[in-house]
Amino acid sequence: MKRSLLIAFLLIAALSVCVSAQQLTVREIMAEPSIAGMRAEGEKLSPDGSKVAYVRYGVASEMVAFSVTDGTQWPLGGTHWQCPPVWSSPDKIWTFEGSAGGYAWVEKEIETGLRTGRRVQVTDGQSAINDQLECWPANASVASPFFRKVRVETEELSTVLRLGSNELID
Repeated sequence: MKRSLLIAFLLIAALSVCVSAQQLTVREIMAEPSIAGMRAEGEKLSPDGSKVAYVRYGVASEMVAFSVTDGTQWPLGGTHWQCPPVWSSPDKIWTFEGSAGGYAWVEKEIETGLRTGRRVQVTDGQSAINDQLECWPANASVASPFFRKVRVETEELSTVLRLGSNELID
């Protein structure tokens, strides 16, 4: 009996959710701020696994870190939406900053948000104005936190050729 009442209650609850659903247009779904809240992108776990940093994407992108253990959040300031954070230690992180004068990776202390004084300038050929920004400094050494250990190709081009039967015979 209790099981039947529980199933009936769950069925009524599910139906009431379906009935109250709203039809949204594409414009409403894609509007900023998002109907689901601000989006997180580029999530990176700290080297010791105690913190997560990410880019909060909204009207203005912001770097945010939080503690996995107690949920403490540390806002780290504005950043470019295409450039995920780079950890240099469990307590320090590199954020991508820019202005009309140029763009650079700047190291900050997590808990204070203060700059450590370490900075890596982005070359003139790397423009953050266009959507094809190359975030990573060119020619990073193996010891650098910016060294790309793995490169993933996201596009592949294949061509299929049809040869005549007389071209296959030697």
